[in-house]
Amino acid sequence: MEILIRYIKTIGTLVAIAAGIVTIYFYIHKEHVILEVKTMSEQLLTESTSTDDLRIQYFYKDTIPVQNLWQIQYVIRNIGDATLVGMGENKQLLSENLPLTIKNQEHIYSIAITQSNNEAFLLNNQICFKQWRSGEFIELIAFVESKELPQLIISDRDIKDSEIIYQKYTPEIINENAKIIDYLPRWLVQTIKIIYFIFGGILTLGAIITICQKGTWINKLSVAIALLSIWIPLLWIF
Repeated sequence: MEILIRYIKTIGTLVAIAAGIVTIYFYIHKEHVILEVKTMSEQLLTESTSTDDLRIQYFYKDTIPVQNLWQIQYVIRNIGDATLVGMGENKQLLSENLPLTIKNQEHIYSIAITQSNNEAFLLNNQICFKQWRSGEFIELIAFVESKELPQLIISDRDIKDSEIIYQKYTPEIINENAKIIDYLPRWLVQTIKIIYFIFGGILTLGAIITICQKGTWINKLSVAIALLSIWIPLLWIF
């Protein structure tokens, strides 16, 4: 009985510690804007063909020949857990709108938004929007003259407390062994992991104490099986 009381007190203390850790985590956790700039395609339209008798020539406004014309396509997505505000008193942009820069370009002939789900539009090569929520995106296509491979750049210094990630598109492979956790928002995944490991640790400690006490081997085996049942779901959840 005395051991049971001590065990209950220990569990209570650990639960209080766990609740404190979770509370502190949510208190200090700050939502963050992360823009992913993903390259979908980069094509040199004026590249020579494999057939010598064919030659491609582009003209700007039907009169000016273009020597090195690139078509580049990007998808820009907010993959963070915070909404990027582009207008109003609480806007996070340090400029009027979000500037786009194309590195290595000699001339930008056109740049346009082909798709978006945040009502964004372009003005003087700047993205204008009211709110850019987590998960929302815009798709851009540009025609650029450049001797080198051009690259779309967004400066993280144009957005307060932000991060810009550059990626290249790779065909998605359907994961038939995808876990439940893969379909949940990132903030919820972090919360579930913290709670799961805290309470899993508490129950594990209780199981170890029980196994170390005097008792029949059947009782100890039952506790060991119960302990495995706590951690085996990790294979499907995480």
